[in-house]
Amino acid sequence: MPDGNGFDFTKETLSRVPHLPVLIVSAKEDHSYAGRAATCGARGFIAKESSLEQLVEAVNTIQQGGNWFPAAG
Repeated sequence: MPDGNGFDFTKETLSRVPHLPVLIVSAKEDHSYAGRAATCGARGFIAKESSLEQLVEAVNTIQQGGNWFPAAG
């Protein structure tokens, strides 16, 4: 993102639309990024390398009111 990053964008968007279910999809798999996603208000975080099945499960979980974050490991 040329004028910031996905975390800043998420915070700004959620300040305007607080109930929007946000799933951050990132090239980074580092668990610290998932923590940052949660801190900025995202309902989930998934790596781009995840399987299609995992992505579908993450989207469905978030649409149903849940959260999707990788387990620390």
